This record gives sequence, C-alpha cells and structure tokens, in this order.
Amino acid sequence: MSKIYDQLRNAAFARRKALEPVQPSTQKLDDPTGQWREEIDARLHAADVDSGAPAAPPAPPDLKALLELQAALDAERAQNEKAAAAAARKRAEVEAAAMTAARMAAEEAAMAAAAMRERERADRDAAENAMLRLAAEARLIEASVAATRAATHAREAAEDRIQAERELSLRIQERIDADQKRAEKEEAKAIAEAQAGSHAYERMQAEIHAADLSQRAA
Repeated sequence: MSKIYDQLRNAAFARRKALEPVQPSTQKLDDPTGQWREEIDARLHAADVDSGAPAAPPAPPDLKALLELQAALDAERAQNEKAAAAAARKRAEVEAAAMTAARMAAEEAAMAAAAMRERERADRDAAENAMLRLAAEARLIEASVAATRAATHAREAAEDRIQAERELSLRIQERIDADQKRAEKEEAKAIAEAQAGSHAYERMQAEIHAADLSQRAA
C-alpha cells in the first residue's frame, strides 16, 4: 500500500517540478493547502506502524480522493502550462520588441554612421576646394604683384625715356640756339663786310670820278 502512495507522491512531485521553474523550497511536493499530503502521510503512517504488531487488514484505497487529487493536479498542471505559455508568449513578445528595438537602433546607428561619413566627405571636399581656392588666390596675388612690378618698371622706364627725351630736346634746342646765334653773327658779319665793300666801292667810284674830273680839268 505504501508503495502505491509513494508512486503517486513521486509522480505528482515529478509533474510539478517539470511544469514549474526550480525554486528553493523546504517541501518535497508543492501542496499549498497540505490537505492531500496530510491524507497520504496519515495513510502511510497507518501502513508503516509498529512492524512487530500484527498488521491490520489493509484499507481499500480511496479512489475518489485519488481521482480528485489527480484532477486537481491535472487542473493545476493545465493552469501552469497556460501560465507558462502566456509567459513564453510574453517573453517572445519582449524578445521580439527588443530585437525590433535593436534592429532599429542598428539601422539608426548605420544611418548616423553613413551621415557622418557623408559629412566627413563633404568637409574633406570643402577643405580641398578651400585649399584650391587659396592656391588660385595666391597665384592671382603673385600675378598681380608681378604685373605691378612690371608696370612700375615700365613707368620708371617711360619716365627715364621722357627725361632722356627732355634732356635731348634741351640739348637740341641749345644747339639750335647756338647755331642760330652763330648764323646771326655770320650774317651780321657778312652784312658788315658787304656794307664795308659797298662803302669801299662807293669810295673807289668817288675817287675814280674825282680822278676823271681832275683829268678833264687839266
């Protein structure tokens, strides 16, 4: 008889342990009310009393109690299975939500990384363009400086040429003035010589005329 109850108790304990997560407990079988445990223990104690005394005739098993116990265990197992299924669904929903959130976070991180790479590429292109623009501006400045220097040299050369032309004009004018003065002197000399020749000729003519008159008078 005790073996039957041991088998029932062990089967109930095994079913309960299989349906529920492992939890520390001081009881061998989860029986919140303790009703069916006390009944089984009482029957076992009655079956295992003083072994030396003549054994009482075994009492017939209480099939109704056993069926009620089995039904209670089946109902509790079904409830535990339902709760476990609900917990599994809830855990699956939480895991799915976590996976969705992780996927969205990964997508956002990938988009942010792509945007950062795009911004870095744009910044690099802008920096390269700025460097090219600075180089072009530097070349323009160098060309402007060179043009300014060339213009300065050209202006200085033009000024030197103008100064040389002015000095040459002055020298030419001085030479012209000197030539004019010399020509005026030569002209005055020639006029004086012509006048002197004319006076000499007139004097000679007067002398000849006077000689003629003297000869005629003699």
